[in-house]
Amino acid sequence: MKTAVVIPVKNERQGLERLIRSLISQVSEQDEIIFVDAGSTDGTTEMLKAYKGKIHQIKVFYCKGAFPGKGRNIAVRNTDAEIIAQIDGGNLPAENWLREITAPIKNRTADYVTGNINFMPINRSVFGIDINLGEVYGITSERRKNRDGGLLPAGGASVAYKRTIWGKAGGFPEWMRYGEDPVFVKKILQQDIRTVFAEKAVVYWQIGPSFMKIMKRIFLYQMATIRTWKDVRQSASRVLIHLIFVISILSSIIIQNAWTLPVSIFMLLFVKRMIGSMKMYMDRIHEKFGHNTLIFFLFLGIEFTGIFFRIAGTIRGLLSAKKNRIDWEIKVNKYLAS
Repeated sequence: MKTAVVIPVKNERQGLERLIRSLISQVSEQDEIIFVDAGSTDGTTEMLKAYKGKIHQIKVFYCKGAFPGKGRNIAVRNTDAEIIAQIDGGNLPAENWLREITAPIKNRTADYVTGNINFMPINRSVFGIDINLGEVYGITSERRKNRDGGLLPAGGASVAYKRTIWGKAGGFPEWMRYGEDPVFVKKILQQDIRTVFAEKAVVYWQIGPSFMKIMKRIFLYQMATIRTWKDVRQSASRVLIHLIFVISILSSIIIQNAWTLPVSIFMLLFVKRMIGSMKMYMDRIHEKFGHNTLIFFLFLGIEFTGIFFRIAGTIRGLLSAKKNRIDWEIKVNKYLAS
């Protein structure tokens, strides 16, 4: 069965060559690697053109300003492959990823396969102690787990499915800047398909690598969880405590000794985050006391700063929720019902 690997990209020059070389080593003569460039300005376009001229399996399309959902739709429309495999630009598949992610479909035991995701290693030496900042950054920004104990992968990063499923769903929603994957998955699950988790189909997900990129990700992720008033209701407890913190901070400027409430709220959030992050790290990475002590101090700085960015994301999400309430829900409901 012919497979097409589809990859929407924009400014993914760093790490792109590793991704291409890895995929080339995994595809067969009849398979395709399809890139859709949304208007890169960092040299991504030139690199793709160079590889396209040398490798016959590589196809490249251009659509300036296309969001990932539209990019994937363009790629799938331009292939006759029976199996569609997805990976995001900037990520790196393990050497057996394509074989493992497509095997359940080729064996006729599944229609939709979700692969596994690990964090891209960012190896550093701090005070003579070797640490992987990729794990640290990943844990502080992602706490979700899949049913087999690993991290829940994003739908676009490591999945494969029959092309017919995409066709029946009408493709991905194209107006969504991010978060189109879970909406697409919700749509295809209406087809009563067979789904499988392929633990050995590993993709390494690039988190960071800079501190401010992690903070930006935390802010955007928090904002994305509050798109509509329905999201606000589902996250009511978190939204409420963030609002109380902001209001109490403003009140402490006017009211004497009112600072105890925001400090108490902040410490509650901070301690909860620290316990959760350290527990997950120690469960995943078994190291000696000196190593874990260093990681503890790293988490102190990351989680301390991250709380402010999460609260800022909540406020920004609330400000846009009213504007998005009707338009967003109508579009999503229309897509799911079509």
